[in-house]
Amino acid sequence: MPYPFDQIFAADPDNTEMVASNTGVLIFAPGDPTRAPLTLTTLTGIPLANPVPVNDKGFGPAFIADLDQVAWEGGGHTGLFASYKGIKDEAVAARQAAEDVRTEVQAPTDEAVDRGITRANIPNMVASGVRSEIEPLLAPTVQQIAAEYVGSNPAIVDAAAAAVNANPKINELSTTTVRLRGKLADGTDLNTVRGASWAGLWEVSGTTSVNSMVNAPDTKGFSYSLQVNTLSNGVTSQTIISYASGFGCWVRATNNTAGTSWVSWDRLAATREIKVWDGGNLPQGTNLNALPAGAFQVNTGSDAATMQNLPPGAGPGNGETFKSSNGLISQFYMEYGSREAVWYRSTGSLSNGTMQPWRNITESTMPEIVGMYQRETLVDAFRQRRGGVIGTDGLPAVSLIFDHGLVKFRDIVLPLLRKYGLPWAQVLNSRTLNTAANGGVTLSTVQDWAIADGGEIWNHGATHNDATTKMGLFDEIVNGLEELKAGIPKLPIEGFAPPGLPDGEYMGASGFNTPAKFYGTYAGRLMMAYHAAVRGYAGNTYRSLPQDLPIGGRHVTMDQAARSTMINILNAITEYSTPVGCQIMLHPSYVGDAGYVSAADVEAVFADIAARRDAGRLKVVTPTAMLLADHRTTHRHELLKNVDFSAGLNGWNGTGWTVGAEGGTGVATSGGEPLTQGCSLYRRDMLKGATRELKAVVRIPSGGSVRLAIPELGVDRIVAVQSGSGWVRVSKCFTIPLNVGDGSFTVSITKLTGSSLEVREVKLQSV
Repeated sequence: MPYPFDQIFAADPDNTEMVASNTGVLIFAPGDPTRAPLTLTTLTGIPLANPVPVNDKGFGPAFIADLDQVAWEGGGHTGLFASYKGIKDEAVAARQAAEDVRTEVQAPTDEAVDRGITRANIPNMVASGVRSEIEPLLAPTVQQIAAEYVGSNPAIVDAAAAAVNANPKINELSTTTVRLRGKLADGTDLNTVRGASWAGLWEVSGTTSVNSMVNAPDTKGFSYSLQVNTLSNGVTSQTIISYASGFGCWVRATNNTAGTSWVSWDRLAATREIKVWDGGNLPQGTNLNALPAGAFQVNTGSDAATMQNLPPGAGPGNGETFKSSNGLISQFYMEYGSREAVWYRSTGSLSNGTMQPWRNITESTMPEIVGMYQRETLVDAFRQRRGGVIGTDGLPAVSLIFDHGLVKFRDIVLPLLRKYGLPWAQVLNSRTLNTAANGGVTLSTVQDWAIADGGEIWNHGATHNDATTKMGLFDEIVNGLEELKAGIPKLPIEGFAPPGLPDGEYMGASGFNTPAKFYGTYAGRLMMAYHAAVRGYAGNTYRSLPQDLPIGGRHVTMDQAARSTMINILNAITEYSTPVGCQIMLHPSYVGDAGYVSAADVEAVFADIAARRDAGRLKVVTPTAMLLADHRTTHRHELLKNVDFSAGLNGWNGTGWTVGAEGGTGVATSGGEPLTQGCSLYRRDMLKGATRELKAVVRIPSGGSVRLAIPELGVDRIVAVQSGSGWVRVSKCFTIPLNVGDGSFTVSITKLTGSSLEVREVKLQSV
């Protein structure tokens, strides 16, 4: 037979404060080891899912089962539920059985029965036995207990019936009215439906009635049943179950014993309504500000580059959007791969629906500072690579540096640098080689240029973009550096040139014009921690000599300067009483554009610099060497021996070469055999990676040409010497690769044309 059960309260029997919260409660037969779910219905006969959902307070709907006592399990707790209607029915049946037996028993006389009952103490015995079984638990064994007493001696029937009738709990149950209470009146305020007088099952049917109810949950107009239960302390709970396609279950209770205040309605989700929303891979160009709630994925780096409002600089990853009923939105984004960053953002407030900036919540994994000797180690290697200071012998110094734009650098600028024998530096972004201005020129190609033509490479950040987080800065500065090293393994990347950005970007470092912009910012500290040389916009336009690796030195920008302006700058630095240094920077991509310098302007400036160099009015050095320039000395690290031939041809090799040019010093030849000297860096690895200048002082009386070469490194330059020009300086810059092996290579000077070649001096120095 069906047994109705009151509203579920899934609490630990030993501690009712411990409840099964927001979970499903499995209902099964007591003692069933398989815990097979029982078939359940609502009190109105609608099938009910088993496990039964309960809210965060452990409450669930009332139900009907085929057993009068069931076991439950959920949320780590177990217990028993008893159907009090079942207990009542069993007890009434027991009483009726006793009455029936009584009419059938034939006693000799009333007096004899009474004496037998008195002698056997049957009333007390029956009352205590039955009461001990019924009163504590009201278990469904009343009928069995009564039958056993009756069956053992028909004479006790009267006493058994009297004992059952005298039990107050039985009387209470037998007089309880049916809990089906009928239909609630239209317009009823459900907040007033509380207390014992309202206990039972109520009906609210019809759209008009449903919509008229006050303080009821929104059942979308569907009819429902309302189960009201009241505890002895006055707390009332309500359970609403709506019908048919509008099925839903809502529960709530008063939050005080007076029953005057209610907690909010809580809708229990049906299993069919619990879904995981997965948006899959987002299409390219998706705006993350417009995503619905749920999970999403950005599959590739190229997809990530097209997304709107993705974390700055973020690559592929997974994310999820959360939206609350009050309008708040929050998002997580988790990059995968080598970065493995986790980002978070949310709307500002209920009144401000604008998404706040992404915040990288993996910042704690980023290095704030590095080992105290890291920069010192880099600086020490920087000095040793160049052999110490770069003496300018009382002269000013000029260096040339070029910011990316590799197409025009290759086609316009590099040929001019080769023509005039000028050393240079390129600053590169590791991830922008495929832009139109760079034309897909590879890092390997730039490396070959630098080795053959006296160049060095500086880090310019991975993308030339702003970074708003420590992770982003680390990616721009440090990961960009590592990417350049991977693409240019034969050269050291020792310098960082900050990208031109609006003031305040790079987390406050941009501007790069004060010492605090470097030592006082995370970006500045990263630059200094991973690079021995750091360019910027600090200090004066001209650099005071001597230089001792200053941080943030500025440059003169040539992009839109008139040719005359640049010539005046060169005039100025050669006229100061105390020598200075000047670094000239050019964006090659602007050359020839309207409003910018032309190729002819660039050549005119380079030619002027070379002429002043050859005339002994200034020194041309690399941007890194500028940081070690010292006008007080002539010192330059030298790799050759017997550079002035004062020891004749000792250390030199050359068929057809004789000593005695220029009054006994120098060497000469009328043939075409080269003059050579081998150079070894064996056990001098610290000198690898620096730019050097092979220079000679020569004379070809008839006019002609001379070749300077280092065949092993691909270094080769042919210089024309005019007739009657006397002694002239010829040079070729190159960079010693890090992988030169034992460091052995050969320097050679060869007459190509002309009657004879005289050589007074050959040097191979840091530049």
